Amino acid sequence: FTRIWSIPYLPQFTVRDGEAYDFLFSVDEETLKRLGAIQGQLDGIAHLVTALNQTVQAMAGHAERHQQRTQAWQIQEQQALKTAHAEQAALRVLVGELEARIKRRPGFASLGASEGVASAEGRTPIPGWSIQAVSGNRAWLRIPQGEVTHKR
Repeated sequence: FTRIWSIPYLPQFTVRDGEAYDFLFSVDEETLKRLGAIQGQLDGIAHLVTALNQTVQAMAGHAERHQQRTQAWQIQEQQALKTAHAEQAALRVLVGELEARIKRRPGFASLGASEGVASAEGRTPIPGWSIQAVSGNRAWLRIPQGEVTHKR
């Protein structure tokens, strides 16, 4: 077992300010000042890291709350969309039923016919009435008083 300070090529002591100084274990005033400055910088960094950590935690909490609100909104919108689709399907069925009833009734010409609109008896067109165009849910009729847009 050999002690580190008994190795001949390492100096044992030096003289600083007139005193014996062990450079491996003693710390002089200048080094203490430097270490104090470094410790101050490390303390500052520790405060910055703590503040940054708190900011990140606050942002994570905000993001989580925002995600929960967004998820609740998405669920609400999906329910509204599902309801709208159900209402749309019900309206399509209703329109289909009404169209079938109209077709079964005698005397009604189909929309889009270029001749005049048939009378209730279905034999002769009503004078002054005609279908000009049909587009989607709208039919443009010409009536004796002028042109009118009607929804089906």
